[in-house]
Amino acid sequence: MGQTAADKYTTRLGDIGQELGFSAAQVGKLLIAAGLRTPKGYPTPEAIAGGFARERWTGEDRVREWHLASVVGILAKRAA
Repeated sequence: MGQTAADKYTTRLGDIGQELGFSAAQVGKLLIAAGLRTPKGYPTPEAIAGGFARERWTGEDRVREWHLASVVGILAKRAA
């Protein structure tokens, strides 16, 4: 079973920015302004609870990922 666009997660803010025409730095600032990212770059507990981000253990490291469709949707609304 393949991964759909709605299921896609990314660790790269540039992937989110590419969808919106923003730089990764702009996306980071927008995520902070939306209360979804800490100033140190981690997803907030609200981002995780809201399904905008997740943390998973790879066996060697903790990976923090952003739900592409959800984040693009909320940032597009905020930028409009």
